[in-house]
Order: sequence, then structure tokens, then C-alpha cells
Amino acid sequence: MWKFLKMMVAEDVTTTVEVLEEVLVEEEVPLQEEKETLLQEEKVQADLEAIVTQLQEKVALQEEVLLQEKVVLAEEALLQELEVFHQIEHQELKVHLKEHQEDRKVLVMLQEKEDLEKANIIC
Repeated sequence: MWKFLKMMVAEDVTTTVEVLEEVLVEEEVPLQEEKETLLQEEKVQADLEAIVTQLQEKVALQEEVLLQEKVVLAEEALLQELEVFHQIEHQELKVHLKEHQEDRKVLVMLQEKEDLEKANIIC
């Protein structure tokens, strides 16, 4: 009888081990799937972070380009103002020279008149 009981216990143990192995296998599949899902989520998160970094770099580059364009536009505006200033100065200089020439003509005419009057007095 002991032999029969030992066989029954051994059979129960074998059956229990087999059942436990099946349970472990059945539980391992969802765990493996969950692990794969987590790995995929981590990859997606890493991809999103890479995309965000690329976008931030692109925005920074665009801001730098815009700043450079503003600097160029400001320089062009200053050059245009300088050109206008020089044109105005040039016109003012022309006017001043013309006035100076006219004054000089008047002085020459007065000198000639004075010389003529001296010459008439002497003669």
C-alpha cells in the first residue's frame, strides 16, 4: 500500500510540476509581450526625443538666420542713410561753391571798378 501511495504522490507531484510548468509558460507569454511593448514604447519615446531635438536645432538655426537677415537689413538701411547724407552734403557743397563763385565775381567786378576809377583819376 505504501508503494501505491508513493506512486500516487509521485504522480501527483509530476502532475503538479507539469501544471506549474504550463502556468509558468502561460504567464511568461504575457510577460514577454509586455516586455516587448515596453521596449517599443521606449523606442518610440527615444524617437520622439530625437525629433524634438532636431526641431529645436532647426528652430535655433532659423532664429540665427533671421537675426543675420535683420543685421543685413539694418546695415543696408544705414548705408542708404549714409548715401542720402552724402548726397545732401554734396548738394550743399555745390550751393556753397556757387555762392562763393558769385561772391568772387562781385569782388572781381568791384576790384575792376576800383581799378578803373583809379586809372581815371590818374589820367
